[in-house]
Amino acid sequence: MNDGLLMKDILCRERVLLDAPVTSQAEAFAAIGQVVQSCSLAKAAEVAYRLSTRERHGSTAMGYGVAIPHAQISGLRRPLVVFLRPKTPIPFQTPDGNLVTDLLVLLVPKPAVAQHFALLSDFIQLLSDPDFRQALVACVDTLEVWQLFEQWPFYKGVTKSRPPVNGVSGSRMQQCDATS
Repeated sequence: MNDGLLMKDILCRERVLLDAPVTSQAEAFAAIGQVVQSCSLAKAAEVAYRLSTRERHGSTAMGYGVAIPHAQISGLRRPLVVFLRPKTPIPFQTPDGNLVTDLLVLLVPKPAVAQHFALLSDFIQLLSDPDFRQALVACVDTLEVWQLFEQWPFYKGVTKSRPPVNGVSGSRMQQCDATS
């Protein structure tokens, strides 16, 4: 990743939501806001509002059932990521017409324009990898998702992906707090 950040620096297991009971973008953004607020990182309403506002400027869906909603949030000290998989796919304006099954949400401090775009570029590259998307779909619990993101080659220039290593012992598990 860029600026020396690794996925494990910005995604903790507590911010991986699977089978989320959401049926729309608005509900997904509200759920994401609640998770961020529960980690004492930002107010839920601001997160949902900023994500919705950004989405009105153009869809963050990239196709393949994936969306990368992103926003700048006042008061954040560092970038953070939330992963959300709804219980049932939700509508987004997608280039391929498919519903969204996985959301990788990027929140960055305001203003952090260069960092925002660099991280977003990394996420697009990662989620454009069909092997990674296939491995992500195969994940059935939060630990598997978290480990997949932590262990997958995640930096510019990666051309050959390695398979996920699920259930690795000794994996550093970050706690959800104001520093992660």
